[in-house]
Amino acid sequence: ELAELERRTEGWAASLQLVEVSLRERHTAEERRAFIQSITATRDSDLFSFLAEEVLDQQEPSVQDFLLVTSILAQVHPELAERLSGSMDGARMLTTLEHRGLFTYRLDTAEDLYRYHGLFRDFLQRRLSADRSEGEIAGLHIHAASFYETHQLWPEAIHHYLRARLQPQAARLIARFGEEVASEGRLGLIDEWLQEISPRVIRDNARLSLLFGEARGIGGDWHAALSALGRARAFFARKGDRRMEALACLKLSTVYANHGDIALAIEAASNGIDLAPEDAAATRLRLSGNLAITSTWMEAPLEDVAKVCQRITVEAKARGWEHFAAIALHNLGAAQRNMGRIGDSIKSLELAAHFWATSPASPFADNAELVASLLCADQLTRASAIAEAAIVRTRPWSRPHAEAQYGKLLVLSYQGRHEEAVEVAQRLLQDPDPLGPTADLVMAHLVESQWLLSQAGSVQLSSAAPSGTLDPRLAPLIAPAQAIASHRASPCAGECLAAIEGLESWDMRGATLTATVGLVKLGRLALEHTSRPNTRRVITSVMRAAEAGILRMLRPWIRLYAPFARSILREPGGADALLLMAEADPEAWRDAVISLLAGRGMSDRARLLQLVTRIASKDTAAALRDIEGADVAAVRRLLVHRHAPRLYVRSFGSMSLHHGAWDGPSATIERRRMRNLLGLLIAYDGSTLTRDVALDILWPDADPGAAINSLNQTVFQLRRTIDPDYRDGESAQYIISTTDVVQLNPELVRTDLREFRALAALVRSDQVSDSRSAGARMIDLVRGEFLAELKYEDWPSHIRTAVHSEVRDALLPLANGVHGFTSDLSVRAACALVELDEFDEQAYVAMAEQLAAAGKRAAARDVLIRFAKRLEAELSEPVPESIATVLATLPQVSPPVQ
Repeated sequence: ELAELERRTEGWAASLQLVEVSLRERHTAEERRAFIQSITATRDSDLFSFLAEEVLDQQEPSVQDFLLVTSILAQVHPELAERLSGSMDGARMLTTLEHRGLFTYRLDTAEDLYRYHGLFRDFLQRRLSADRSEGEIAGLHIHAASFYETHQLWPEAIHHYLRARLQPQAARLIARFGEEVASEGRLGLIDEWLQEISPRVIRDNARLSLLFGEARGIGGDWHAALSALGRARAFFARKGDRRMEALACLKLSTVYANHGDIALAIEAASNGIDLAPEDAAATRLRLSGNLAITSTWMEAPLEDVAKVCQRITVEAKARGWEHFAAIALHNLGAAQRNMGRIGDSIKSLELAAHFWATSPASPFADNAELVASLLCADQLTRASAIAEAAIVRTRPWSRPHAEAQYGKLLVLSYQGRHEEAVEVAQRLLQDPDPLGPTADLVMAHLVESQWLLSQAGSVQLSSAAPSGTLDPRLAPLIAPAQAIASHRASPCAGECLAAIEGLESWDMRGATLTATVGLVKLGRLALEHTSRPNTRRVITSVMRAAEAGILRMLRPWIRLYAPFARSILREPGGADALLLMAEADPEAWRDAVISLLAGRGMSDRARLLQLVTRIASKDTAAALRDIEGADVAAVRRLLVHRHAPRLYVRSFGSMSLHHGAWDGPSATIERRRMRNLLGLLIAYDGSTLTRDVALDILWPDADPGAAINSLNQTVFQLRRTIDPDYRDGESAQYIISTTDVVQLNPELVRTDLREFRALAALVRSDQVSDSRSAGARMIDLVRGEFLAELKYEDWPSHIRTAVHSEVRDALLPLANGVHGFTSDLSVRAACALVELDEFDEQAYVAMAEQLAAAGKRAAARDVLIRFAKRLEAELSEPVPESIATVLATLPQVSPPVQ
């Protein structure tokens, strides 16, 4: 409220004055704490600063000093707070601040750790900078760094040494303990530290160079990374430190692998294995992982890669190396997806992502592999959310940020948003170097998206193509784009299909899903080079994609096969593949399948008709009109029926027909014959009305032939009233008329009587979650007497009496307020009863009682008096005892009844 007041009228000075007054008027600590928390909750930093200024100035000087000097700490430890402030009892001071609600919160009961609210800490640090000299603030940071170093809290010590501008001390600790921090997955933190250390200091220290090279490598600064790591390795080699040289080889191998230089990555990892002592368990474990995702990936079955990654995961977890386990799980998930084990892949990648999610920003949190696996499982919503979050979380690091945007590119391609995918790819390729080999993947997606758009006539193809010169592990992923680039070279004599052989070799080594995806993408090119072997290849790849559960993911590609539907159908297994593609992408395949039905002598016609029935749209029936055959005609009738708008028939009050909803477009029934027939159909809705009974009721005196002719004509006229374009065999059958029965079609027609009965059953059973809602809908359906327009006909009288009795039994309890009805709803129920019978004494009593319960006692009395007068005037009846009893309880606001 204060913030809103300030924004609207009186400015910050008025807000501050209100804060001061409000604080003075809140005498207890609890009141002050609640008020302060309400301001804090606004998250308005300017208003909060006014509040914090007022709160701080009201404290004793010792409390002010305590708050200011401890504001340099992310977490406040009582002992350290005493050192910084000179206080004798830091624990008591922090407890007091917490109890008084001064933006202080306990983090850890066991260790008595506290923190200040973020906005309050920011304010205190600004105040500290204004009140103290740089030297005094640096002294506080030195005290804090010394405390943390003594307690072996290296990241905190390094942070405060850097804030105190003591680079040598910070560099000493980073060099000594940085590997521990890196092994916890906090490489982003190391990167931040090293950015504040002099490049010369880093260059002259081999351990710092190791950390710097690893951090630069993860960020995509390849030259700086390799230079630093090579320098560090040379130093340790000269020194004869095999352990550290092996670690340098490990990091070199990782950078080479990320850059796509697989041969150099393998060489560095092999050298590291030879150098690492047997007790260097972590280094040896990581080196074996690097070899698995490089040499094993390229030379052995992918199952071998998966086994190594699983072994590393188990061992790393057993030794408490959670970050290394997460890396192994990440690599395992990538291998599993390539192998087609999508569920396992998602599980592995989610476990890895969960570890890196503990930090709000992480260079390992690009999650592009997880996004790819989720899309394979058709989990678009999750994939999209994870991709968007990854873009935010990786923003400080060029390469992970680009990888995260590649994940977004995958989502756009899956959604068919190819224009946007092209824009993202082109933006990423403006600075491709940080991406390393991922630049080829981005280029491949750019080529594929442009190809898909060109097939739809949206864009012209560019001349770009992935080079495929970086990482050979990406060969099956970029093969389709390379083939497209080759194919568009004029003329193409089938050279584009050379990629098939490469995909098949990957398939033999276990990359079944990746190979299948590539083969499906190449399918359109293969079909353009017309040959039966090419068509059979397409059929096989489609069947494998369906078996792997990725056909929906490949919809933009399989729809390109639709023009070749007839040649696909001619091949063995072609019908099965065609059915699967049409099921996965009905919009693209519906017309193609319908066109196939026009062919003669087709053995798969029945299956195609069944498919058409499953994937039909509201326009499919019209598309089938020109195709001959009784089987097609039957399907047309079924589809007409399925997609026909539902008819809603009102019988309480005026009879009316409504299309699509109870208040939809209406049709009036003008002729007496049609009104009688419609009324009879409504009365028998839900039961069997034989033609003989209908004839006896509506034409009792006509001879049989004339009666049947009249019935048939009336049915036809009523059908034309419902559907002016009605044609036998072509239009929806809202009225079923056979040699045995005549009735409303229960699948297409809903009557208000049937709806009322269903709602009444729900209310009586108490199974509906909101009986008041169901009851209100019941009331709305009763708009007058049942079949009121037929009151002068003989046949409806006994039916009307039975229906009125049924409706009254359902509505009278509601009028009396059962089922938790409000007075307003009960009054509406009573009014509905009066619509049925204008002399329903119990309905008037219920109405008056509910009006009185709602505080409308005068209105209740007037209702009863008017009813009593009408009884006397029209029926010469005295005031009923029930009316007189209720009137006696109500105030007299009208002349008494004489």
